[in-house]
Amino acid sequence: MYAMRVRAKNTQRTKRFIRSSGYVLVPVPVHHYSPIACLVVVGSTIYNIGGSIEHAPSSRVSILDCRSHTWHEAPSMLMERRYPVASVVDGKIYVVGGLKDFDSSKWMEVFDSKTQTWEFVLSPPTLVKRFIFWTAVIEEEIYMFGENGMAYKPEEDTWKSEVMSVGVVCHCVVDNVLYYYYYFDGINWYDSEIGHWRELKGLEGLPEFARYSNVYLVDYGGKIAVFWDKDLPSSGCKSRAIWCAVISLERCNNSREIQGNIEWLDVVLTVPYCYSFVNVLAATV
Repeated sequence: MYAMRVRAKNTQRTKRFIRSSGYVLVPVPVHHYSPIACLVVVGSTIYNIGGSIEHAPSSRVSILDCRSHTWHEAPSMLMERRYPVASVVDGKIYVVGGLKDFDSSKWMEVFDSKTQTWEFVLSPPTLVKRFIFWTAVIEEEIYMFGENGMAYKPEEDTWKSEVMSVGVVCHCVVDNVLYYYYYFDGINWYDSEIGHWRELKGLEGLPEFARYSNVYLVDYGGKIAVFWDKDLPSSGCKSRAIWCAVISLERCNNSREIQGNIEWLDVVLTVPYCYSFVNVLAATV
């Protein structure tokens, strides 16, 4: 496994096109032998939660220190989970789903990163779903998307159903606004005041991604960082290029629109044609 960090050089932009940024992804070797499962960030640490070990669900939790690039073990979950999803609210990691035997009373558990302890979260049986594909935290509320949408607010210990509907998993939250990418729609954002999805304007310089591309969005210090891959024809289909674009965001005062501005885009890494693009996370280092 390799962790990556961004090293910056020069950024130049003209009205007609965006020049090479000089940004690259620098490989950081880390030694870790557990399968990569559910990944979340708390400060400068990345938690790898659950997963499958020899085809069996696991309760194992390991932590990558992004400063020292070393792994160590954390307290195991109360339940073994094969494909859980997780969110972070106020330094606590809320993990849902992935149980071998469906049990609503044990469907969600929370890890306190300060006390390093786990406990169950009581979940209403009528709202709990077997399959949750992804989650997003908006204004300290955890939105969960799977068979149906639902939300949980830890501070008030309250649940609600019939939340916004979105089926795609390529998403990020920036300043409490949910953004998603889908190859038919491009990048959109959710206007919670009217309950409607809107197109993110100002992205005319962003290339159209191929349908086969792996595309990831991540909150990059209040901006959107977009990563995608693209074949390198000159390599004879032996390599792919990982591209990155950083988009700053501005809400227009006289309208309900959010305007995007492409600060730079560039190839940041070349990888073998057969590779695995696991996830993109932004940690504070």
